[in-house]
Formats: sequence, C-alpha cells, structure tokens
Amino acid sequence: MDWQSHLPVLLVALPLTGALVFPFFASGGRTIRRLGILLSAAVVLALTGLLWQKVATEGPLLYVVGGAAWNLPLPPGLSFPPRIVLFIDAFSVVGLGGPALLFLAGSFAWAGETQGDSRTEGLAGMFYLLAFASILAMTVTGDLLSLILFFGLFSLSLAGTTALSGRKQALEIAFEGLHFWAVFSVLALFGLALIYGRHNTVNMSALAGVLQFGLVEKVALGLIVALLLTRCGAFPVHFPLFDYLQEATPSTACLLIAGAQGGFYSLMRVLFSVYGSPLGSVPIGWGLIVSGAFAVFFGLALPLLNRPLRMLPAFVFLVQVGTALIGIGAGLACLGDVRAMADFGMTALRGGVAQVVLAFPASALLCLASTSLLGDEETAGFSAVVRARLLLFFLFAGWLLAGLPPFVGFVPKLLLHESLFALNPVLGALSLAASIAMAALMTRAFYALSLSTKQSHRGLNRLPLGVLLSMGLLTTVFFVFSFLPVWMLSYVIDPAINALLDQGGFMMILRGGGM
Repeated sequence: MDWQSHLPVLLVALPLTGALVFPFFASGGRTIRRLGILLSAAVVLALTGLLWQKVATEGPLLYVVGGAAWNLPLPPGLSFPPRIVLFIDAFSVVGLGGPALLFLAGSFAWAGETQGDSRTEGLAGMFYLLAFASILAMTVTGDLLSLILFFGLFSLSLAGTTALSGRKQALEIAFEGLHFWAVFSVLALFGLALIYGRHNTVNMSALAGVLQFGLVEKVALGLIVALLLTRCGAFPVHFPLFDYLQEATPSTACLLIAGAQGGFYSLMRVLFSVYGSPLGSVPIGWGLIVSGAFAVFFGLALPLLNRPLRMLPAFVFLVQVGTALIGIGAGLACLGDVRAMADFGMTALRGGVAQVVLAFPASALLCLASTSLLGDEETAGFSAVVRARLLLFFLFAGWLLAGLPPFVGFVPKLLLHESLFALNPVLGALSLAASIAMAALMTRAFYALSLSTKQSHRGLNRLPLGVLLSMGLLTTVFFVFSFLPVWMLSYVIDPAINALLDQGGFMMILRGGGM
C-alpha cells in the first residue's frame, strides 16, 4: 500500500490539523502566519490534482476511517457499514476542484489583508482553515450525519471569520447567519433521526439501497434539502449568504462561494445518488426550477432600483445560483424519463454543473475586484493606474458571468439555453433574457465605477500583493479553460455527470462491491 491510498483522508486531515495548531504559531510573526495559510492551500490543491489523476486512472476511491482496514467498509456479518466511509469519484473531484482553487485564491487575498495583532490573526487563520477543511469533508464524506455536522462546523467557522473581519455590522451579521443556519441544522438532524430510526443507518450508499419513498423519507428529504439550499444561497433562503457577501472581505468572499459550491455538490449527491429516480423527481425538479427563476429575476431586477454598488456582487451571485438551480432542476425533472433525459435532460445537467464549476469562481473574481474598487471609493486610496487594473479584472469577470464568447463563460449558458428551450420555451426565453440583462447590468456597473469623480489623496501605486495574485490566479485559470472548452466538457463535466447518475455503481462501490 502506498501513501496515495490515504489521499482521501489526508485531504481533510491536513487543513484540519493546520487549523488546530495555527493559533500556537500565531506569535511567530506575520510572515509565518501568511506562509502557513498559503502552504495549506497549495497542499490541498496539489492533493486534489493527485486525486483527479488517481480517479481518472483507477476509478472511484474509498477510505474507511477508523476501521481494521482502510478498504473494508463492510466487515463480515454486518448489513451496513458501521464507520464513516470517505468516497471520491469523478463527480467528487469536480466538487473538490472549485473549492480548492478558491482556497488558494482566498489564501492569497487573506495574506494581503490587514488582520490586526497576532491573537486576532491567529483566530482568523484558525477559523479560515476550519471552514475550508469543513467544505472538503462535506465533499468526500459518504455519511449523512458527518455531512450535517461538518456543515455546522463550517457555519461556525464562517461566522468567526466574518466577525473578525473588522467591517461595519460584521458581528451582527455573523450572529444572525449562525442562528439561521443552526435552526436549519437542527431540523436536518431531526430528519436524519427519522431515517436512522427507520433504516438503522446513515451511510449514503446503504440508504440508497433500502430507501422506500414513504412519508418518513419525504419529510427527511425536505429537511435535509432545505439545509443544503441555505448553504447554496438558493431563493428564498438566501438571506444569510446575501448579507455575508455584502460585508465580506476578499478572502471571506472566496470562502463563501467555495461553501456554496460544496453545498451544490452535497445537494446533487443527496438528490441523485441517495434518493435517485424513486423520489418523485418531477415535482422536486420543478421546485428547484421555480426557486432558480425567482433568484434570477430578483438578482437582475433589484440592482436596477438604484441599489448601492457594494450590493452588486451579492445580487450577481444570486443570479448565478439561480441559473445553476434551473439547470440542475431541469435534469432532475427528467430523471425518470429516459427519452427526455437523452433529448435535453443530460444537456441541462451539463449546463448546471458547468455553471457551478465556472460561474462561481468568476463570481469570486468579481467580488475581489469590486471589493477593492469599492474600498477605494470609500477611502480614496488608489491611483488611477491601479484603478484601471482593477476595472480590467471587473470587466473580465462581468464578461464571463454574462456568458459572452470567446471566453469560457459562454459554455454553461449555451448548454442551458439549448436544453431549456426544449424543456419549456418560457424557461428558454428567461435564460436568454437573463444573459442579456446580465451583460447590461455589468456594463452599467463598469461605467459607474470607471466614471467616478472621486480622486485619490494618497495615490497608492499598487494593490496588496496577495489580492493581486488571487485575481491573477483566477484570471489565468479562466484564460486556459477558454482555449479548452471541449476538453473541459469531455474530461471533467461529462465523467462527473455519468458518475452522478450511476446510482447502482455508487451503491456497489461504497459498500465494498467489486473490491
């Protein structure tokens, strides 16, 4: 057995260990603290790349935590796996890639921010690492209980990171969001208790094999999905994430959006892999479509009512969440119909997953650029040259989010336009109108920022290096993908969707079949 067999647990254990020991090294100096965060993020991104290569060559991976053997999920004489099983397939790798990239981008931004004294910076770094370790754990776990518990740890860490940011009203927003998510977490635990009392297991693959879609399962599904929708920032439970984004520092914005990506991964895993086609996918799928449509409408309409520019990233991200929900909901609505899935359901799923993979990091880039620009508006801190660079980053992010070619942002939009017109012409028209409205909204915001008459009295000639590197990293990744759209669909998106829809393979591998 080589060390790569332990990759699934190392992916979670290393940042989690780093978070626990980080406060002890906080007195070692600012440089040590910055390097510690950056090293953790770089290691996570490297481990994610190794996992992608291993899954591509060897197939799905599993790891039993605390068992007699790391690859023995179902000991002799037992019907259900008794321990937490970590599971990584092609869909999991896609779910890990975005958060890992945002972890590195957010770490660069964190290193460029002024946190305060060593004690404050130590706590901020600990919460930051804990939050990302929780996202990674949510993505690789094959256990519903650990999924909900790590969701709670992420919410607590996110509240701590936001409260220590030093922004106005940050403490109040942090506690309000923590209270909101705590209520939904308790309700989800109640739903999970109903499932455990009926089926005697919370392991995802075991549940996928024994679930009978009765009243208990419907109530539990509703409570668990409601919790995950709050993490995604879906309408109408988007308020905490919406408020957090308005007060977020650049690093916290990356953290929030990475958490939303993790929420979408968990949502799709529960709906497709655990419940699958017996769940009555048509009403649930259309429920997601309606939620997404309202999110797109309000996210585009409300900024036109002379809202402050600082609220723009939150509204834009709400539109991206709504667009992803529409695509995923359309695919879910076709899950029980083989012909509909072949005609347009698969295309809708490709568009929805590509939207999460591409548009969410682009939203992070927009947040990084707009937060720096609006901070300049409030403090008049940057020279005209620096503002021009920030405006270029802002324009590029807006171009991506509007889905304008030739950059890769047009890929999910094109897939969604095609599939939604086939599903329902009204949805197709809404999708196309949303792209046009997004382009108009970003153009209006760009001119409002670029034509500002406020001048700098300090004339700083450079951005904080960490913030500049984070924006440069995301921009470089999007440029590379812009030249490889077919490769991305063929080797990243399509294998992920095939793994997601293979419920039989999910049950067999996670329970030890074929090993």
